[in-house]
Amino acid sequence: MGKGPNGSREISEILSFDARTDAESSMSHVGIELLGWGATAVFVGSYFFARPSLLRGVQMFGALLWVIYGVLINASPVIVANVLVFSAAAWTTFRKVSTPEIL
Repeated sequence: MGKGPNGSREISEILSFDARTDAESSMSHVGIELLGWGATAVFVGSYFFARPSLLRGVQMFGALLWVIYGVLINASPVIVANVLVFSAAAWTTFRKVSTPEIL
């Protein structure tokens, strides 16, 4: 299937599907959807941890799951947002905490 006169895909190409891979794509779709729900559960669950370091560790794991989900669905806003969340959580986890000077 070729490109239309203005470089766009033909409607028949957009609407076509391969029946042989229909079961595979639905399984893949279900798996991807479960990954998204799992990432949501991990991220929300992270707020129930009392220790800040554990909270951020779980948030980093949830953000990593969201990045994988974003890659699978080709959603750059999801990827970028969660790379930022992962980076912020990692930075606050591994930064050197300065102790206040006692006079």
